[in-house]
Amino acid sequence: FRQILSDHIVFIETTQNIPSIICITIRSLSILARTDQLWWSRQHELVSLLLRLWRSNTFQQHSFLSSEHFDSFCTKELNNVLNLCLIYYQYQPERIRLLLELTRIYTCIEKLFYPKKFFHFIQDIIIKTYSLKWKRDALLSFISLRNDESYTLECKSLFFEYILLPSFTYEFENNKIQINNELFQINSNSDETIIDLFIRTM
Repeated sequence: FRQILSDHIVFIETTQNIPSIICITIRSLSILARTDQLWWSRQHELVSLLLRLWRSNTFQQHSFLSSEHFDSFCTKELNNVLNLCLIYYQYQPERIRLLLELTRIYTCIEKLFYPKKFFHFIQDIIIKTYSLKWKRDALLSFISLRNDESYTLECKSLFFEYILLPSFTYEFENNKIQINNELFQINSNSDETIIDLFIRTM
């Protein structure tokens, strides 16, 4: 699987074609991941290759309504890669930048659909069950990416819109005292709060 992905990613990045062997590989990995999620959570190299594929414009665009030039056999692979990365992420929640990558699914209103599994994961798991510490770390990661050009401005804004903003809104509505203590606590390394840092850097 690694060899197949490695051999074809450069071709996909430089053309508007997705070989059927890539679609077969993704579907095979999807079956394996659903069968043994713990095994999949350890496949770091495969996930890195899938993320590289995920970032390519060709792959991101191939499920558009207007993409008649793509092989119809491959129309579901964007969602398959999203679900593969989502399974992996659930075992690696500290990899916040991976979650940021996945919000690319919202970059175009012409998508055939917004995957329900990903949407529900954000709404029901991240926003409602992830700890305040995780949300604080996510905000710090977001702030640290302000000058990182490997992530587009659109990608960053989607992460803020779909992950950070609703997460902190939920905390303010349900856990107001603790979130105030967390967000307005002075950082000993910088003598400023995370809110001060956000305002100063963004």
